[in-house]
Amino acid sequence: LLERATQVAESSLGDKNRAYDYAARVAKAAIGHVDLRPRLDRLDNLAGATGRHADQVRLLSDIAPDVFDGDTQLHVMLKIAELARHQLADRDLARTYYQKALEIRPDDKPALSALESLYEDVLVDTTS
Repeated sequence: LLERATQVAESSLGDKNRAYDYAARVAKAAIGHVDLRPRLDRLDNLAGATGRHADQVRLLSDIAPDVFDGDTQLHVMLKIAELARHQLADRDLARTYYQKALEIRPDDKPALSALESLYEDVLVDTTS
C-alpha cells in the first residue's frame, strides 16, 4: 500500500515531497528484504527531485546498520558518503562513511579513491 501511495503522490498528485515521505517509509519497511535496493533507488530519485538530501542521509544512516546484505550495505554507506560530500558539503561525515564502506569491503576502489580525494582536499585547504 505504501508503494502505491508513493506512486499516486508522485504521478497522480504531482507531490514529490509527499511521495518522498512514503518512499522513506517503504525503504524502512523493506530493510530485511532482498528488494531493498530498487526502493532505495526510488528514494534517491525523489530526494534528488525535492532537494531532500539531508533527510535522505538521516534515513540511510538510521537503516544502514540493519541492512543484512553486504553489497546493499556497502551501497548505502557509499551513498551516504557521496551525499555528505557533494550535497551537504560535510567532509567529516563523508570520511566517516567512506571508512565504514571500507570496513565492509577493504579493497573497494570507489571508496578508496574518494577517501584519498578527501584527504587531498584537506591538504590543499590547510596549505592555502
